[in-house]
Amino acid sequence: MRSEKEMLSLIEEIALEDENIRAAYLEGSRVNPNVTKDLFQDYDVVYIVETTRPYRENKEWITRFGEILYMNYPEDNVHYPSDVENCYGWQIQCGDGNRLDLHVCTRDYALERLEMYRVLVDKDHIMPAKEDTSEERYWVKKPTEREFQCTCMDFWWCFNNVAKEVSRELGFQYDQENADNSTAFLRRVKDLPLDAERIM
Repeated sequence: MRSEKEMLSLIEEIALEDENIRAAYLEGSRVNPNVTKDLFQDYDVVYIVETTRPYRENKEWITRFGEILYMNYPEDNVHYPSDVENCYGWQIQCGDGNRLDLHVCTRDYALERLEMYRVLVDKDHIMPAKEDTSEERYWVKKPTEREFQCTCMDFWWCFNNVAKEVSRELGFQYDQENADNSTAFLRRVKDLPLDAERIM
């Protein structure tokens, strides 16, 4: 498996050699100082480009990252809306075990969505001067009482549909269609020190 140093060197080299790539930055767990490094961390990389078109139309360039076992194109997924003119990506499993979650994004699109990142290349000095490596934005926040009550009511209203779906032998369909409500409910109640009697 190539080392982090080798991978970052390759990512930077590709950015520097391609005139259409104006900047490159790393996101995710590899820039979070509070995350313990392990073999399963992927490389969340964004190349800021003039246009995404050449990368979408000629995907051969991606082979520069090494042997590819398999690859996914998340922006081509029919279940998720995307703006391929401004952002296009590849989820790459390399033969040596390294994984890349790579996107090419236009300048405005990328800069409006910066979260936790570390600059690798910045040809035009377009990246904010201060890098953001704080994970605070991802911390669980206690919901307001109103948010919690609304989420509970949505959950209980939809939960009543279980009997309806089971009687119609559509249990699996219910599970798929109502996953969002259940997830929202669990997200609100997970790890929160709430007084159940007071809420009820």
